[in-house]
Amino acid sequence: MAHTGADDRGTSAPLPHCGNLRQFTILMERGNFQLAELLNRFEQRGVSVLGLSIFESPECVLVRLLLTQPDVGRDVLERAGLAIIETNLLAVELAESRQSLLGLCRTLLQANVKIVHVCPLPIASRNRLIVAVMVEDLEAAASALRARGYRIVSEEELAY
Repeated sequence: MAHTGADDRGTSAPLPHCGNLRQFTILMERGNFQLAELLNRFEQRGVSVLGLSIFESPECVLVRLLLTQPDVGRDVLERAGLAIIETNLLAVELAESRQSLLGLCRTLLQANVKIVHVCPLPIASRNRLIVAVMVEDLEAAASALRARGYRIVSEEELAY
């Protein structure tokens, strides 16, 4: 089985040298009220949302969140009584012109690393683009990207 950074209880443990970013996937009832209330709770606790994906089905809504303060965010989610899956992602800086999103994906695919999803992160400093990358093997992805000159960004660098 590929290593995603989750331990056998389903919670994420930091991986050494990977500079990971934590994503929360939650199951919610359909409708906007529950999500709006949750976003208000984050705001009240000083947590900013870096990324948000919503997948709606007739029965429920699956929400993926990237937060600036994941420990505080987890507390908010747990207090709301929501089912949570926490997953580690890589935050990768695309700093040079040769480091395009296409190049990042090509690097991972050439290293036989399966890409699950990629999303840009709103970071307003140093004219850099940072993307969150969910892959099946964080260590292999980080190694392949570093070998090609990509910089893995720490979670602390993303907090503002």
